[in-house]
Amino acid sequence: MPHRMVGPDLRAGRDWGIVDRFGVRRLGSALGREAGLAPAAGGQARPPMAVSGHRTPHRTADCRSAANPTQRLRFHGDPVRPKLPLIKSRFVSFCPPCLLGLYINDFRSTYLMSTKLTWGILGTGRIAGTFAEGLARSRTGTLVSVASRDQGKANAFAAKHGAAHAHGTYEALLDDPDVAAVYIATPHPAHVEWAEKAAARGKHVLCEKPVGLNLVEARAAIEACRLTGVLFMEAYMYRCHPQTVRIAELVRSGALGKIGLIQGTFSFQRPYLPNHRLYDKKLGGGGILDVGGYPVSMARLVAGAAVNRPFLNPHHVDGAGHLHPESGVDVYAAATLGFANDIVAQVSAGIDLRQESVVRIYGSEGWLLVPEPFVVGIDGGESSLLLHRNGSPEPERIVVHAGPLYAMEADAFADALWAGLSEVPVMSPADTLGNMDTLDRWRAAIGLHYPGEGRSNSD
Repeated sequence: MPHRMVGPDLRAGRDWGIVDRFGVRRLGSALGREAGLAPAAGGQARPPMAVSGHRTPHRTADCRSAANPTQRLRFHGDPVRPKLPLIKSRFVSFCPPCLLGLYINDFRSTYLMSTKLTWGILGTGRIAGTFAEGLARSRTGTLVSVASRDQGKANAFAAKHGAAHAHGTYEALLDDPDVAAVYIATPHPAHVEWAEKAAARGKHVLCEKPVGLNLVEARAAIEACRLTGVLFMEAYMYRCHPQTVRIAELVRSGALGKIGLIQGTFSFQRPYLPNHRLYDKKLGGGGILDVGGYPVSMARLVAGAAVNRPFLNPHHVDGAGHLHPESGVDVYAAATLGFANDIVAQVSAGIDLRQESVVRIYGSEGWLLVPEPFVVGIDGGESSLLLHRNGSPEPERIVVHAGPLYAMEADAFADALWAGLSEVPVMSPADTLGNMDTLDRWRAAIGLHYPGEGRSNSD
């Protein structure tokens, strides 16, 4: 039966995909012309959901990795399941007998949620530990394996966080049959390599930001996941928080009127240490690549919400910054982004300059202050938005309640996998590529290039 294309344009905040006769979007031409990834004829399905015994709409016999047919991807505590097709109920109109999809959707949302996605973590640094703590509090995931280049560190991490397996090499974790998804928490320059290797072994990939040192590297990682059919997400955890959803809703609703200016900052003060990764050019150090992606992604999200799109990419990027006299990385930098809908964004980032890390969104009818836009509610609880309406003497406090931040990130990833999606809606591959392109242009504006950029944008 013929496929139909969905989604016209990356700049419009949409991505190309394939919808098959069951109404399931595939990764076939996942990212569109502007992302530079050629469509694949007929579409490319991601691996079947990792629950034993199910058949997927593309009639895979059981749950085996697309990259390694001998390996069945697992969820924790897999029982034997009846072989039911996984059908999206919103497309049942294409085939009257597929009204059964309504029942099957209910089955998937209740019966299958009793299982947990089995995770492996590559790396044992600070962010790896933070994710492991969040994962332990998630409703969908469980940590089964960890890997470090130092067996002792892997053993200590596993003991602290309750992982059953500790590996002294990353390859060993990727070969672990108990691991269905990997969280990549290595230094920046190694992200692409291990995303590609994880995809080749059929592991779903949640990769710490930035995915690569530049757009071309990010595209390579995403393309590897597309070709092997695994789910991919760049780990901008704040996108999974309901506060971010509320911000977009306020913009779309017109509560601020016509949006004119967005201001966003993520900056902290870390004194210079010659051997620290933040000051090491070979490790992709500096503020833009480490934390600059946060305000850039927020600005693109808000600019898109203003025209009812998931994101919008800037047509103009200009910037300035201070490079460290010894290491050459950006100590602090700022950029101006211009969007086609007349929105202007001012973003800044830094690693040795304490700034107010907030977001402000200004519109014709008022403005919104986001006091904790990015690292919000690591342990859960409430956060606040302050809405200043024109003519009102006091701001309106909007309270948002949520669970632990990194638990919600793990849940968003697993929910997309269980729903049969080809991407995680809160941070799609096309969104990642648009963000990376903006960071490239910001770095170019201040003259920052990395010696480790093996695959440059000119390749």
